[in-house]
Amino acid sequence: MAVTENQIIKRKSGGQLRGVVAKNENLYGGTLCFRDSNGHATGDDDGGSNPFLGVVDAQIDNSAGSAGGMSGDVWGEATVVLLPLGSATQADVGKKIYASDNYTTSLTSSSKTYIGTVSEFESTTHVWVLLDCQLP
Repeated sequence: MAVTENQIIKRKSGGQLRGVVAKNENLYGGTLCFRDSNGHATGDDDGGSNPFLGVVDAQIDNSAGSAGGMSGDVWGEATVVLLPLGSATQADVGKKIYASDNYTTSLTSSSKTYIGTVSEFESTTHVWVLLDCQLP
């Protein structure tokens, strides 16, 4: 389920980039973001059409602004983050992981965006994910 507040996200390593935020968009810290057709950061994966950009470092509230009116830090390629995954098991390590919104992940690809690979099992509800961002 998509969240509507900042999330505390644990991270092990990785790179950082600047994301230019889409019009009327409020990106919450610790959530996933995607690149829309105009190249702006958004929390909407658009049914798997928007490529994965990374994890928002801190909230970027451009809800009253124009496209590109704000930018912020996004943790991207080669970052390892702890994300929710329902019914996770040790056998999921090495599998591709997908997102359907800014905080919902799955091992199935249907109408979802690829975000990386499960790198470590944490619990039945969370896994460490090696992000694989699709940069322009």
